[in-house]
Amino acid sequence: MILMKKIVIVAFFLSSLFFVEQAEVSSFDHHEALSIVEKGFEAQVLLSKNPLPQDEIKEILNEYFTVSFTEAFIKENVHEVEENLYQTLGSDFASYYIPFFKYSDETNMGFLNEECYIWEEMNYRDLPFYSENNIEAVVLVKENGVWKVNEITYDIPEELLVNS
Repeated sequence: MILMKKIVIVAFFLSSLFFVEQAEVSSFDHHEALSIVEKGFEAQVLLSKNPLPQDEIKEILNEYFTVSFTEAFIKENVHEVEENLYQTLGSDFASYYIPFFKYSDETNMGFLNEECYIWEEMNYRDLPFYSENNIEAVVLVKENGVWKVNEITYDIPEELLVNS
């Protein structure tokens, strides 16, 4: 009997943790997600304006991007332009840049496996290359309890497309 009570208490405790996590995910809304993505894009664009020390660039990016994404972005796009000063040079084909979203009703959002997907279906003319499904997406994850951009992708899990 005591064992049964313990099992019930443990089951209740575990189920309450699940519901707390679900509440945290569902309280993260479309507006908040788009705000992170849009501010992240603005931070990326800011890096082309004036040369900065690399630690300032990391600080700017780390507010909106995971550590791994920030490192990859810097490696691919940030160049030394003066001694110890760095800048992005800009390109229509640069990797790790947030897509040119419209931030409108055409911008979709969905959750899957503790990831938040933000995407838009693009017109072929909007893309600098061929994409089979015409989708550009940003994937947000929680890093140290804060939602941040972790990935840019052209593939959305089918479960999310069916529900959008």
